[in-house]
Amino acid sequence: MNNNRHVENRFGENHDEFIVPGFEAPPSPPSSYDNLYPPDREDVDAPIAHFQLPHTLLNHPAPANLSDPCPDPDSQPEPLPQPANPTVNHLYIDGNIPGPVIGLGATFRFREKFVTVMYYRTVPRTGSAGAGRA
Repeated sequence: MNNNRHVENRFGENHDEFIVPGFEAPPSPPSSYDNLYPPDREDVDAPIAHFQLPHTLLNHPAPANLSDPCPDPDSQPEPLPQPANPTVNHLYIDGNIPGPVIGLGATFRFREKFVTVMYYRTVPRTGSAGAGRA
């Protein structure tokens, strides 16, 4: 039994020769082949930061009843203010902590609530503080 069947091509052997009038491909513009490399991005100044970025929860003073050494167990701490939209989803570094400690903080929005995550790490300080030591 022979299952092979010879099928003839109705449009000819070369399909590239079959062009519908009015649908010819336009030639490529010469400018598409002589694109220059983009300028070096290292020479460009950094973008200007939003004016509200320094107003993060890290820079906000702690509520008064949290600094009390013997707080009333029935009292609720004062809530922090709602963070501004430009400060959400940004990573902040707090290097003003005394000693060899650095703090990283980020505020995220989860449904109706805001969650601030802090990460503290010890790092060796470099600079003029240790320059005179042998």
